[in-house]
Amino acid sequence: MNNLSRLSSLKVKLSFKMNDEKIMKNPLVSVLIPNYCHASYLNERIDSVLAQTYQNFEVIIMDDCSTDNSREVIEQYRNHPRVREIVYNEINSGSTFNQWDKGITMAGGELIWIAESDDSCRPELLERLVEQFEQTEDLAVAYVQSVLINTYGEVIKMPVEKGNPIIYDGRYFIRTHLLYGTCIINASMAIFSREKSLGIDRCFKQFKSVGDWMFWVLMAETGKVAEVREPLNYFRRHEGTVTSKCYLDGTSMINTKNIVDYILDRRIISKYRHRMVYVYFIRYIKSFQFENDDVYNKVLTVWTLLPINSIYYKWYPIECFYSRQKEKIYRFLRKTGLIF
Repeated sequence: MNNLSRLSSLKVKLSFKMNDEKIMKNPLVSVLIPNYCHASYLNERIDSVLAQTYQNFEVIIMDDCSTDNSREVIEQYRNHPRVREIVYNEINSGSTFNQWDKGITMAGGELIWIAESDDSCRPELLERLVEQFEQTEDLAVAYVQSVLINTYGEVIKMPVEKGNPIIYDGRYFIRTHLLYGTCIINASMAIFSREKSLGIDRCFKQFKSVGDWMFWVLMAETGKVAEVREPLNYFRRHEGTVTSKCYLDGTSMINTKNIVDYILDRRIISKYRHRMVYVYFIRYIKSFQFENDDVYNKVLTVWTLLPINSIYYKWYPIECFYSRQKEKIYRFLRKTGLIF
């Protein structure tokens, strides 16, 4: 090999190395705003997106055949330079997760933010989250803390955790934050890699409820997760929503079992932990007030198809005590700065 060939080969190797080590700088963010009959909150939602301190983003508004005056509100933003596209469904898609998938496919950015149409946020939310992608390799998801608000915008609950951002290994994050439910309680509080999201299984679209939980599990499998411990998102909770109805009719608990089983099948948790998770949910089911006894019996049957040895039920209170003590120690160490 002559010197010219060697030099060319060296340049190629250096180029590959630089690409491998490259971290996003000022990436384009696609902001998806899926809407269904949230005309009352749309102005606040869209304005809070447009007011972000981080401005390299495009907005895609998707209306799922709303029956209120949502179209009238949306059209106010038709000519805004940040609004790339407005899509109106002629027929309701039947699932918010179908809308998610549609928006992800349409998006042109490296990162995606699903800004739910009835939520709001602080101006610095996007800036704080994009920073994590600029600083961390192989990041799949970054999320902030959520402030719970009611229909009228009044604060219901403030998050407790505050401090420096934490970067988690994806599988560890599933074990600690996505096993008994999702800590990413609202899509508006997170942004994620579009490239990674295109590679995950589309099974989350089949869920009528808790599909977001399944989505975050699938995403966490693809890379790291960053937690920005600042209350920058406002998550609006309504009574009588599809979510609450799905809990009453048992849909949510049946879908939850699918998620727990998926996590076990991926060997993210041990069989012992899997049995303990089963005990946790079976105890919850027995204490929950479903809409009728038929629903209760149906859900309980689904969860008890796999026989659970009685020893797990006896051990469960001890396991809970141990977990609480471990969490107290962990919180203390974080407050003292010994861990981050």
